[in-house]
Amino acid sequence: MASRRRRPCTIDLARRLFWAVSGGFGQRSSLAGASGYCRTATGNEFYLIITTMRGKIAIVVMLALAAAAAGYAWRQNYQRSVQARAFWGDQAATIRFAKTIEAFRVEGREEHTDVTDISHAPGLLNARTALMSDDAFDWSVEPFTPKPSAKWRFGVRFVHDGDTVTLLFSEQGDLMLVGERGQAVKLDPKTAAGWRSYLKKTLSTEASP
Repeated sequence: MASRRRRPCTIDLARRLFWAVSGGFGQRSSLAGASGYCRTATGNEFYLIITTMRGKIAIVVMLALAAAAAGYAWRQNYQRSVQARAFWGDQAATIRFAKTIEAFRVEGREEHTDVTDISHAPGLLNARTALMSDDAFDWSVEPFTPKPSAKWRFGVRFVHDGDTVTLLFSEQGDLMLVGERGQAVKLDPKTAAGWRSYLKKTLSTEASP
């Protein structure tokens, strides 16, 4: 019977402590009313209720901070890819979501050798994500049509839902040719070197027994 009498008191105390801990109106009166009304509440009940309320508030605060951080990160990434999105247009989706990806060596301009499926190669996600960033390009050089004599060393082909994007990388000059457009762009030296190294390593690894 004693526990039943104490339960309504505990509920009222929880309500009043919630307003007090969360900064509601009438903090002092809430606590005073709770302590005056709930004479039968034990010290353990006080501690349990306060801890519970503070824990819930802490969780809400952490979730709010996490949402704010995610929103900030998304905005930063969006702002860092404005020019790249404009350059790729619809081809961006093909590069991002392609299920079939092939790497190859380029002999001359048209001949592709050592064609290798690298769809599941380690590091591929980071490699193609780099192409979606403004920092991957040297925008001081406008996209241009290269001369027929231009030499390309490595290539990668993205295939997604019937669409194909073929990229050729020069051995020197940090150039990348978008095959379907016949248009070349100048990459940031770090990005160009990273792609050449990645394709060379991947082709060598896949070719080894």
